[in-house]
Amino acid sequence: MHFWGLLGSAGHGLRRAWCTALLVTLLWGLGGTAWAWPEVKLPPRAVAQDMGGPMIHNGTPMRMFGFASPDKPGAVTAWFEKSLGPPVARSAQGRTMVLAKYLDGFYVTVQIEATFPGCRG
Repeated sequence: MHFWGLLGSAGHGLRRAWCTALLVTLLWGLGGTAWAWPEVKLPPRAVAQDMGGPMIHNGTPMRMFGFASPDKPGAVTAWFEKSLGPPVARSAQGRTMVLAKYLDGFYVTVQIEATFPGCRG
């Protein structure tokens, strides 16, 4: 006879309580997961702009930040391509260049838009 059988009819309710407590503990642990975000460096003269903390959207962890740079979009695009390392996907969307790379288990995208006198992303 196993442990739960020794408790008779009370064992069923106790087993359910233990399973519920275990499930809540596991889910709570998953909710507090600290993601190992990849490091994305900014060009030397760029200034970071906080856009809020990490979030989860449809089960996908995301983190966003912006930047402004006095440098021309072409120079910033080249800097990010070199910094991220090959291969980097490129997509021009009007005045905006979008770079994308799979890095350390995450998809990293960098959007660079021309402004006067430099660019933002």
